[in-house]
Amino acid sequence: MSITKLENSGKKILIVDDSELIHYILNNFFKNSSFELIHAHTGKEAVKLFKENNDIKVILLDVELPDISGFEVAKYILSISSSNILMQTGSLNEGFLEKMKKYNLNNYIIKPYSKTNLIKSVIKLI
Repeated sequence: MSITKLENSGKKILIVDDSELIHYILNNFFKNSSFELIHAHTGKEAVKLFKENNDIKVILLDVELPDISGFEVAKYILSISSSNILMQTGSLNEGFLEKMKKYNLNNYIIKPYSKTNLIKSVIKLI
């Protein structure tokens, strides 16, 4: 899938995941786009970077982070912004779906995901 550079020029995506491999894969997925990627490895780092970059369009947010739950990060971000959040999870179960509903989140993607599915999901949110 190609991404039209002009349409997405300078739009920021915050990637929040404690896995270096995920950051590497996502850099590769978006390498031919004009999105600006911002990387965080913890929930606290994500909140800090979000406050410093209030023009972030999409947040790819892992559910399981080493310090704070991805759901708690989402709750905080949504309390101060209307940014679009795409939750990332390794398993789709009833507990996950209940938390999605509890935190008023609608968008998620299950790992491992394909480049095409991820980019479609991100573009849908922009």
